[in-house]
Amino acid sequence: MKNEKLYIYFYSAQIQQAEKLHKQMQVFELEPELVNLDTQSSDIELVSGLVEHSDNPFPILRIGDMKIRAILQNPNIELLEKLFSESPEKQKLPEATIYSTTWCGDCTQLKMWMNSQKIPFKEILIEDSEELKEQITRWSGGRRVIPTVEYESIGRLFNPGISVFQKLYK
Repeated sequence: MKNEKLYIYFYSAQIQQAEKLHKQMQVFELEPELVNLDTQSSDIELVSGLVEHSDNPFPILRIGDMKIRAILQNPNIELLEKLFSESPEKQKLPEATIYSTTWCGDCTQLKMWMNSQKIPFKEILIEDSEELKEQITRWSGGRRVIPTVEYESIGRLFNPGISVFQKLYK
């Protein structure tokens, strides 16, 4: 994920939090683009689908340009260390919710890996629900990406690959 384009979304009221997150990212030699939604309204529609069910989502860290790899809501330094540091600190993550289908090979591989590591997760099958398919599409900026992994109050990952989970659960 370190080679992906990074964006920090915020409204003017969250400028201090956005600048703090920006400084934290620079520790990992990353230079995310700051996007003030009050002045760059073209991204508001994208962000509106990302902040559902969150009391304090901003600033939002988006990983990925054309293909969104992850959306992290108000990420803390410990989570950033897990994703971007060579020697991350141990931090317990909330239970993951995996949105998947029965026919998806990446979903099966992720669930097998989580089970092999004895990591609890909840699975939600989306194949028979147009509402869930539309929700995934909103969250991911217009693509129906599975597996989509949601961590309550942290954010979502969009088919990031096992290597990302190996870092998260190190």
